[in-house]
Amino acid sequence: MGVELRFLSNACALAAFFLVSCGSGPTEASADDIEAVDQQLAKSPLERALLEQVSCVRLPQAAVAMNALLRRHAIAETDGGGDGIAFFVPTRPMSLLGFDIVRLGGWQSSPDGGAMEPFGRGPGTAPPTFISIAVRGSVDEVRSRFLSVGLKEAEYVPDYSMNAFTDSDGKVYQPRRLVPGAQFAEGDNPDSYIENPVPDTTTITCSASEMDFQKELEAQFAE
Repeated sequence: MGVELRFLSNACALAAFFLVSCGSGPTEASADDIEAVDQQLAKSPLERALLEQVSCVRLPQAAVAMNALLRRHAIAETDGGGDGIAFFVPTRPMSLLGFDIVRLGGWQSSPDGGAMEPFGRGPGTAPPTFISIAVRGSVDEVRSRFLSVGLKEAEYVPDYSMNAFTDSDGKVYQPRRLVPGAQFAEGDNPDSYIENPVPDTTTITCSASEMDFQKELEAQFAE
């Protein structure tokens, strides 16, 4: 850890999605880890790019990824979603670390506060920026496979850059920060409306903001 993280522009992220080097700095589970995974289990440049997205080694770029896949006719949009979130299904077999992909989803904000295509802006509070991939397999199987190849799971840790606070019962709480990484949940995007969810699936999600990555970077240098 302690490596400078330089956030990708949309143009650079598009290049990165097709595995063209943009010179962006990695986080802890980074270029060397992804390369090792590529040699072991990731069978194609596309799979490696998707793996990098849900592993949260950089800020998620859901719009870049989905638009690239749509242009390749590799995915088709479904009626699932809500609040501007869009979900897609593969039009041909796709896999991630040996697990069959059954659905992809996400949301990404635009600089003007709206949503980047192919997403929309629903009423009320905007959803977080995220990218998700649902695969066939149990949570234990999928998490174990990810962790066994050196990738990291998201976690909350104490944020000592902020003051602790005391609640009405006198309990002292230390604010926490998110260390970005893959998040695993049982089911086909269980927190979202899906018309025909696929059974026996696990959803892998990267949901992190630029602030999350910045706070992690600051904490690395503070340690």
